[in-house]
Amino acid sequence: MMPESTDHRRLAVNGIGGVFLFSNKAKELAQLETDGVAVEKVEEFDYGRFAWIRDPDNNRVELYEPLVPTGGD
Repeated sequence: MMPESTDHRRLAVNGIGGVFLFSNKAKELAQLETDGVAVEKVEEFDYGRFAWIRDPDNNRVELYEPLVPTGGD
Protein backbone atom coordinates (compact mmCIF):
# COMPACT_ATOMS: atom_id res chain seq x y z
CA MET A 1 0.00 0.00 0.00
CA MET A 2 1.03 3.57 -0.62
CA PRO A 3 1.23 5.84 2.45
CA GLU A 4 -1.84 8.06 2.91
CA SER A 5 0.43 11.07 3.40
CA THR A 6 1.88 10.77 -0.12
CA ASP A 7 1.19 13.92 -2.15
CA HIS A 8 0.64 12.77 -5.72
CA ARG A 9 0.14 16.33 -7.00
CA ARG A 10 3.76 17.30 -6.43
CA LEU A 11 5.95 18.79 -9.10
CA ALA A 12 9.03 16.66 -9.19
CA VAL A 13 12.64 17.24 -10.12
CA ASN A 14 15.50 15.14 -11.46
CA GLY A 15 14.06 14.38 -14.89
CA ILE A 16 10.38 14.22 -14.09
CA GLY A 17 8.42 17.28 -15.15
CA GLY A 18 5.44 16.67 -12.91
CA VAL A 19 3.01 14.16 -11.50
CA PHE A 20 -0.68 14.58 -12.26
CA LEU A 21 -3.77 12.75 -11.05
CA PHE A 22 -6.26 11.51 -13.60
CA SER A 23 -9.56 9.71 -13.20
CA ASN A 24 -10.00 7.66 -16.37
CA LYS A 25 -6.73 6.28 -17.68
CA ALA A 26 -8.09 4.75 -20.88
CA LYS A 27 -9.97 7.90 -21.91
CA GLU A 28 -7.13 10.29 -21.04
CA LEU A 29 -4.44 8.22 -22.76
CA ALA A 30 -6.58 7.83 -25.88
CA GLN A 31 -7.05 11.62 -26.02
CA LEU A 32 -3.33 12.26 -25.56
CA GLU A 33 -2.49 9.83 -28.37
CA THR A 34 -5.13 11.45 -30.61
CA ASP A 35 -3.40 14.77 -29.91
CA GLY A 36 -0.05 13.30 -31.00
CA VAL A 37 1.45 12.64 -27.57
CA ALA A 38 3.43 9.40 -27.35
CA VAL A 39 2.78 7.36 -24.22
CA GLU A 40 6.15 5.95 -23.10
CA LYS A 41 5.03 3.41 -20.55
CA VAL A 42 1.93 2.22 -18.67
CA GLU A 43 1.97 0.24 -15.40
CA GLU A 44 -0.77 -0.99 -13.10
CA PHE A 45 -0.46 -1.86 -9.42
CA ASP A 46 -2.97 -2.77 -6.72
CA TYR A 47 -2.98 0.87 -5.50
CA GLY A 48 -3.08 2.72 -8.84
CA ARG A 49 -2.33 3.03 -12.53
CA PHE A 50 0.57 5.01 -13.96
CA ALA A 51 1.53 6.31 -17.40
CA TRP A 52 4.48 8.40 -18.56
CA ILE A 53 4.65 10.96 -21.38
CA ARG A 54 7.03 13.78 -22.39
CA ASP A 55 6.09 17.45 -22.48
CA PRO A 56 7.18 19.71 -25.41
CA ASP A 57 10.45 20.48 -23.55
CA ASN A 58 11.15 16.74 -23.25
CA ASN A 59 10.51 16.64 -19.49
CA ARG A 60 9.06 13.36 -18.29
CA VAL A 61 5.52 13.67 -16.91
CA GLU A 62 3.89 11.01 -14.76
CA LEU A 63 0.13 10.47 -14.78
CA TYR A 64 -1.42 8.67 -11.83
CA GLU A 65 -4.90 7.19 -11.40
CA PRO A 66 -5.48 6.02 -7.82
CA LEU A 67 -7.56 2.89 -7.36
CA VAL A 68 -10.24 3.46 -4.77
CA PRO A 69 -11.07 0.43 -2.59
CA THR A 70 -14.60 -0.82 -3.25
CA GLY A 71 -15.14 -2.00 0.33
CA GLY A 72 -14.65 -5.26 2.13
CA ASP A 73 -11.94 -5.89 4.73
